[in-house]
Amino acid sequence: MVWMAGEHTLHRATLIDISPNTSLTLTASYLKDRRVNNSAFFSTYGTLIPVNGKYVSRHTNYGDPEHDKQDTSQFTLGWDFSHKFNDAWTYKNSFTFMHQDFYMRNTAAYNAWEGSVLLTDKLQRYSILNDGKTISFSFDNLQVVKRSLKAQKRSRHFS
Repeated sequence: MVWMAGEHTLHRATLIDISPNTSLTLTASYLKDRRVNNSAFFSTYGTLIPVNGKYVSRHTNYGDPEHDKQDTSQFTLGWDFSHKFNDAWTYKNSFTFMHQDFYMRNTAAYNAWEGSVLLTDKLQRYSILNDGKTISFSFDNLQVVKRSLKAQKRSRHFS
């Protein structure tokens, strides 16, 4: 298990050799992430262009740590299957199921306007709320054919 600040992650992959030519890898992962967001928005004025001869620190957070929140729960399950029929033909198949619950409440700032005039010394704040669930499936089949170098030379010669 990998532990990070505010985050718990677990990933497991098990390889099963069914035969010398056939393998199956089962995969599973889980992520739980809770944190206070930093909106990472910086106005052009104060960062790239000084305001009253001063710059804003890159460590400034225009959000609201008492209000801002992110909570993500996600898990995936899947497999990777491979079977080699001979030196030329291989079949591959993969499947992944993913379920995610996501909640984000974030405060950020942007340039302030008064009518059509940009106010370079003021910012307006806004709040964003995302609350949702994602469920997805992916399924892939792949047939791999390797041609011999001799066959490639023949096909170029006759084409």
